[in-house]
Amino acid sequence: SFAASSWKLQGKKYEDVRVQFPDWPALKPKTPYGSLPYLEYKGQTYGQSQAIAFFLAREFGLAGKTNADGLRIQEVCNLVEDLIVLLAKARFEKDETKKAE
Repeated sequence: SFAASSWKLQGKKYEDVRVQFPDWPALKPKTPYGSLPYLEYKGQTYGQSQAIAFFLAREFGLAGKTNADGLRIQEVCNLVEDLIVLLAKARFEKDETKKAE
């Protein structure tokens, strides 16, 4: 994950906790927005993977040198996320006509 990679790149200590499927129902109500991933940082808990990635990029100096650099980085990240969603929809579409579109 970007989060784990950014911590490693900076030589920072972190704990990468993997949730096992049987443990999720008990953990879900304790997470931000009832979802994963989330980040615990300096006593606060934050959710949403893109928000966490952008925060860590800025925190560790990986978000470009200017606001325009940061904008371009976010633009590409959001584009990749959009493409992943489209590919997943196509992969699991049952209607072959829609799938061909």
